[in-house]
Amino acid sequence: MTGYQSKKAAALDEEGFYTVHPKDEDDDIQVYQQPWVSLTFAEICEAEVIATDGFNNFSELKFARAIEAKLKEKNT
Repeated sequence: MTGYQSKKAAALDEEGFYTVHPKDEDDDIQVYQQPWVSLTFAEICEAEVIATDGFNNFSELKFARAIEAKLKEKNT
């Protein structure tokens, strides 16, 4: 078997079709994650102020949403 024939045979898949390999395919692609950025104490206090209405009624849902918004802002 010549070199050409062995390469041709190696390029066939199990069903007898030729496998296609894009020339620009890069197998060494690495995805780097950004480090997590946490909130400072001051930012947590700001979120607490947002969650408290003018009558000092604290809303846990508003506090959670304010924290979520600040974290999303810092980590995107």
